[in-house]
Amino acid sequence: MMRLPKNKPCDLRKNKLFLHFGTDVAWIRAGGRDNFRKNIRKEMKKGMRMEMEWEQVVPELPGIVLLSHGSAALGILESVRLIYPEQPNLAALSLDMGDDTEEFYRKLEKLYQAFHGNCIFFADFNGGTPCNQLRIFQIRNKVQVFGALGFSIPMVLSAIDSRRDGLSPEEIAGHAIKDGHEGIQGLCMENVQCCEED
Repeated sequence: MMRLPKNKPCDLRKNKLFLHFGTDVAWIRAGGRDNFRKNIRKEMKKGMRMEMEWEQVVPELPGIVLLSHGSAALGILESVRLIYPEQPNLAALSLDMGDDTEEFYRKLEKLYQAFHGNCIFFADFNGGTPCNQLRIFQIRNKVQVFGALGFSIPMVLSAIDSRRDGLSPEEIAGHAIKDGHEGIQGLCMENVQCCEED
């Protein structure tokens, strides 16, 4: 049975699935995964999203840029802003199915330029398209980029704390990776009791 996307108006018409994406419409034949992917890449409205408060760019303060598939980067950015509100020089860029990788590259380049190269990149995982586009950016522009492949909320919070201390992007990335490892812990009664005491 084919599952329909949540929160999107749709109706079945003969052997086709009719999906609305904003003002665009994608006709996708319900004929298997390969056919679905081919059509959705060709016909679906671009879903790439970039979030950045351009008016809050602070010179000299390293930027933190999150890159991911889907809305992971945007979600973590939103969570971080709940913990550390009104933080400048934070950005997120997401890549959805059917998005143009060259457009993703151009937006990545725009973020790098907005921070004048003084930034740390966090990509969701090694070998994915966001990570690969970051590596292509390094090669094309012959620049050294610091960051981490794989990221979590504790890592981003660590990067925010570290940049307040005036550390370089390389040092900030190192601290974030270390704190990311330490931030992952098993849940047991001992940990729960410690939390209750705090």
